[in-house]
Amino acid sequence: MKKVRVIIEKDADGYSAFIDGIESTVLGEGISVAEAKKDLDNSYKEVLASYLDNGEEVPEELKD
Repeated sequence: MKKVRVIIEKDADGYSAFIDGIESTVLGEGISVAEAKKDLDNSYKEVLASYLDNGEEVPEELKD
């Protein structure tokens, strides 16, 4: 499995998480760090599924 750097930021509404250094939009949000990480993982899976469901090639940066 490829390692990535996840950036987690705190704001007035909770936490947001994103994968550093990729152009694809994969974001997670939550009221806790754990929730933001879980949402980021779900978002990643949804983005991959979207590419596959539409018969599009998955960008290299999103491949395991």
